[in-house]
Amino acid sequence: GPKEYPFGSGSLKGELPGGGTDVFFENLSNSIKSEEIEFHLVTQKHNDQLTFEKIENLFVYRVPWRRGRYRTVIAHFWAFIRSLKIDFDIILTILEPPLIFGYFLSKLKQKKLLCRLGGLSGDAHKLENMQIELKFLKAFNRFVLPKSTKVIFASEREKKVLETNLNINLPNSAIIKTGIKKVGDLKIVPNKNKPFTILYLGRLEKVKGVDILLKSIKKVENAVLWIVGSGREENELKRFTHIYNLSDRVKFWGFSKNI
Repeated sequence: GPKEYPFGSGSLKGELPGGGTDVFFENLSNSIKSEEIEFHLVTQKHNDQLTFEKIENLFVYRVPWRRGRYRTVIAHFWAFIRSLKIDFDIILTILEPPLIFGYFLSKLKQKKLLCRLGGLSGDAHKLENMQIELKFLKAFNRFVLPKSTKVIFASEREKKVLETNLNINLPNSAIIKTGIKKVGDLKIVPNKNKPFTILYLGRLEKVKGVDILLKSIKKVENAVLWIVGSGREENELKRFTHIYNLSDRVKFWGFSKNI
């Protein structure tokens, strides 16, 4: 699933920084370091990175890719080819096209398939320039998800929306909420004397739904929005902020490693 390992290594080579999937896999690999589990992670290779390295019980394989519209498909095709030579017991994929190649890999290797879905923000954007691809993915999901060993959702709402959109029922599903590291008790006490600050931290891509967040800020009194991150939608979001007179309530901080 991930496009880089370790997290942030791609951005050091001039690529867009990784997203939630990359963080998820890094956290997962760190959480099982003390377990008697071999974790094999297939990701994209950036410049002078090693094509293979072993870090305790983590095995990292890096495969070639190509910039462009089908970057993800190309990378996961090579990940599929590389995985044919790996000895494993279960497959974990996140989103498509990893799910596509994961499904065929599970059939060829006769292994169990776990697939984790990736949220609902993409449902709000129709991605007009990818209608053919979306129709294919929808048909594929309708066929594969019921046949998977387990389909993992982050919430009941995510599960219900997908089942409704695909007109399927997934009794083979589980809800595993996205966790966060607890840093102490958090108490939000509104202060009328200063603005209520909302932080968005992540890539600025259309499917992230940051434009929806901007529209929502207009309806929240005494609130300001800090946006930390960069991406292809950055200029469009800044233009939106200017058009809707939100410049005094929205601040763009750009990409940062020091959060």
